[in-house]
Order: sequence, then C-alpha cells, then structure tokens
Amino acid sequence: FLSALRSFRMGFAPRSGCITAASWGPDMLGDRCVEGSLHLRQQCMLRLHPAQAAPIAKLHVTRTSKIPQALSKPFDSRRRAASMSSRLAGLASSAPALVLERSLGARAGVDSELWKTLPFAAEVIPDLPVASSWPGLLQAVTARFRGPSSPATASAFKSRTHDYDCPVQGQRPLLVQTVAAQLRSRSAIEEKLQSAAVSADGSRAADAVLCLSGSHPMRRLPSSSRWLQSSFSILRQAADLKQKGKLPVDLSLWAVENPLVNPPRRLEEKLAAGAEVIVTQPPLVWSVFESWYNDIHRSGLTNDVDVVIGLPFLNSTNNLRFWITLCDAWRVEGIDAVLRDFQQADAGGKTEMKQFCTAWNADLIAKVKALPDLGGVHVMPLSKSARNMAMQLLP
Repeated sequence: FLSALRSFRMGFAPRSGCITAASWGPDMLGDRCVEGSLHLRQQCMLRLHPAQAAPIAKLHVTRTSKIPQALSKPFDSRRRAASMSSRLAGLASSAPALVLERSLGARAGVDSELWKTLPFAAEVIPDLPVASSWPGLLQAVTARFRGPSSPATASAFKSRTHDYDCPVQGQRPLLVQTVAAQLRSRSAIEEKLQSAAVSADGSRAADAVLCLSGSHPMRRLPSSSRWLQSSFSILRQAADLKQKGKLPVDLSLWAVENPLVNPPRRLEEKLAAGAEVIVTQPPLVWSVFESWYNDIHRSGLTNDVDVVIGLPFLNSTNNLRFWITLCDAWRVEGIDAVLRDFQQADAGGKTEMKQFCTAWNADLIAKVKALPDLGGVHVMPLSKSARNMAMQLLP
C-alpha cells in the first residue's frame, strides 16, 4: 500500500516544506522493466516543517535513472511520420496481417517455432505486472522478502533479439513494445516510453508502443482511476512527447479496446487521444463483437485506424474462464452459452474437447476474416496446444 501511495505522490509536484529524495530500488509492487537498459528509481516524499526544511534548502538530490544517452539530444521532429496502415499492409504476406504476442520470463522462447513458421508482420512485447491477482500479488511480495528476484523479463527481452531478423517478404517485422500504466507515475511512464524508442544494449528500438492501463490488482480498488495513470493518459503523454521532439514522430501509438463491454464512442476517444492502431480483446461472444464492429465500420472509423482483432485460440474451459475474467465479460449477454458449450465438450473427454476447440476457433477465424476493412489479427496463444492450433488453422 505504501509503495502504491508513493507512486501516486510521484505524479504531483512537491508540496511546500517537502524535499525530494531518491529511493533505493524499483517499486516492489509496481515497476517491472522489460528493457535491461532501464532501471527505474522511484521517489519518496519526506514531509518536513518549513522551519526544518530551510537549513537543508541547498541540498541537491537528484532522481537517478539509466536512460540511454541518445536521449540527451531531442529527436528530429522534421522526420515525416510513416503510415502504420501502409506499413502493416506492406509487411503482410497474407490478409489480414498477423501480429504475435510474444512470451517472456520463464516462458521466453516457447513461441519461437510459431514465430518462424507463420508470416507475422509484427510482434508485441508484453509489459506484465508483478502479479495480476491478489493471491499472486501476495505470493510475489512474500517471495521478495525471501530473497532478491532475478530480472527474468529483462533477460528474456535481451535473449530474443535474434528473433527480430525473422524475414517477412524480405522485410523486418514491426516491433511493438507494450507500455502499461500499472502503478507507475507519469515520470516513470515517460522514461519507459523513451527507453522503448531508442536502441540500447544491443536491443532494437520499437517501431510502435502499445499503450494500456495494465492488470495490476491494485487497479481494481475503488476510485483507483482517480489517482492512477491510464491508457488515455499514456496516449496523450506520448503524443505530447512526439510533438515536443522527445519521441520520434514515426513512433506509432497503439491502444487496446474491449468491444465486449465498451461502446464504440470509447474507440473514438482513443483516436482523439492519439491512437493509430487498435488491438481488440478477443470476440468471445460473436454477436456482441459483430455489433460493435459494424457500428465502427458504418461510422467510418475503420478508415481512420487499423483494427487488429485478438485471437486467443481457446483450448480448454479453464482457458475460456481466464479470458472471460481478463475481459471482465462475466456479465456480457451470451457468455453463459459459450461457457456451457465448452463445458459440455469438456465432459465428453479429451478427444471431443480437442475437436470442439479446433472447430470453434476455425469458425471464429472465418468470421473475423470476413469482416470488412480488417487491419489484422493478434495471435495470443497461451499454451503449446494453442500454438499448435494456430499453426494448423492460420495461413
């Protein structure tokens, strides 16, 4: 709780009678950096009476970070921004364009066969929280007290740099780095955006950043949206940094939308905030998703933005439950029928369940490909069987 409060306080200027001091190490509950080159140092606020603060007013305490030195000079804002629509289309050897969510941490490398088999036009590097549930957060905190944790995500990020040269029609696929708000302050998010935009330690600079709020459990607390950053604030911040020359103008801004629970006008708001590509949560209930997509297509929004639809390649009832929870879709009309179909197939044994899942995902792919003005599909398999299914069903 104190770590979250400290992150909250960082978003504001120091009050009268306060000094700023560097903290020691990253936030235990929040920041987990993907880039090995970036080690965020958060700040704590030391409340002092004004009379006590006067004798140390000359004290100069700096906030330290390891932002690459390339950022000491502003980006050349005269570079013309490339159209992300044409870049995705130009890289895709199949229609729609394929985008892969990569695996990190202990699972780094498990998706290498899938990555090298299918003609992916882009890859998305996740920015995961230390935990996405309260039990997981408790486990992570207790593990931290037992001993220092290894930077698994950072090492995984470095170990995959050889994958970046995977050819697609002789071109290099786009690298999309996720930047999640989680519990981060505005200044920490700026550092992460700038770190993604430059090449350091042998890693490749991102072509785009995927801006999202994140799944840290503390974001579900009442009124948390009032004091935590969001996908909207990241989009506006990144657009402002591009305008000021602190980010390259050709760095594309991607965002996530959940058609199962959000109205089409929320997509318009993200476009107004600066989003150029929209990645959707999976269409678990097709009727609800199709209605949302038809609305944005009739309004002409699909002409203004690439819509990349998420495909999770569901392979079990538990996998479906995971995505329902992640999408906050338990109250969506029709989700009970989908869950009931999976449970009935599951009761028939492994063979029947495998056949059912293959048919269900094949039908979903056919429906998605039939949508007008489709920008691409976001492949998000969570298991080996799901990855095998993707290689079987996708072109």
